[in-house]
Formats: sequence, structure tokens, C-alpha cells
Amino acid sequence: MKLSMRSARSNRSSPALSFNAPFLKPRTTLIAMDALDFSQRGCSPGVMQHHTQATLRELNKAYCTFSRSPPNVCIATGHWGCGVFCGSRPLKAAVQVMAASQSGRDLLYFTQEETFDVQLSTTISTLVAKHVSVGQVWNALCAFFSLVEQQASLPAQLFGFLVHHFK
Repeated sequence: MKLSMRSARSNRSSPALSFNAPFLKPRTTLIAMDALDFSQRGCSPGVMQHHTQATLRELNKAYCTFSRSPPNVCIATGHWGCGVFCGSRPLKAAVQVMAASQSGRDLLYFTQEETFDVQLSTTISTLVAKHVSVGQVWNALCAFFSLVEQQASLPAQLFGFLVHHFK
């Protein structure tokens, strides 16, 4: 979906809007993608979503979506699938960072909270400084999922696990 801008000017003597410019060329492209729904299991960062198959599905979907966006476009995103679908914010952020990196797109990630922003920034900075590839992050995620499966619970926070994994 391409969005166009049109400026509006109000007429103080009338409640109606009057438009003072023609439609402009499209400046924004809105791309939507679905997310897996984990709400049936309660909104806790449960074991089900920390699974290779579910995450690979989300990673492929994000990669296909991001790579098909217009060239030289920055992806603006946030906690995709983490509202009513109860997705894990760190896992969804990792998936989107990996997909944007692999598709060669810049990413603006709107965290809406300072603590998460610091954790995400620290994790990305560590991975970039260590020259970690998307494939290496995927392998680390699979190791994390193995721990989750063995313990039937989340053993640690994902960002902390990734930073420690690549020390």
C-alpha cells in the first residue's frame, strides 16, 4: 500500500477542511505481515515461541517482507506480534534485526521503553563489534532454544544469552 500526502488548511469561518495542494507522489510504503498468535497459551514468554520451527517461519516472513520493500527504504518497525499475540519482544526484535541485515535494509526499531532500548542497543553493538553474521546469530538462537527445550522454561533473557554467547 502506498500512502500519499496531501496538506490541509482549515478555514476559520467554516468547520470544513479545504485542501491547498494536489496529491503528492507516494512517499511511504506500508507493508504488513502477520505474526504467530501465542495468546492462547497466556501472555508469558513461553516455551512454544522459543522454538526453531516457529522462529524460522517468522524469520523467513520478515526477510521476504523486508527484501521486497522498495530499494533504499528504511524499515520502521517495533514490537511486531507482541501485543495481543503475546510474542516475545527480544525474540521478535532479534528476528527483525536479522531479516533487515540479511536483506540489506536499514532498520528503525521503535521500542517504546528505555530499558528495552538499552538492552537491544547493547546486544546489537556487541554483535556488530564482534562481526557476528546472521548465520551465527541463528545458530546461537538454536542453542538458546535447545536450553529452553531441555529446561521446559526460559533459562535466561535472550539478549543476555546472545551477549554472553559471543564474548
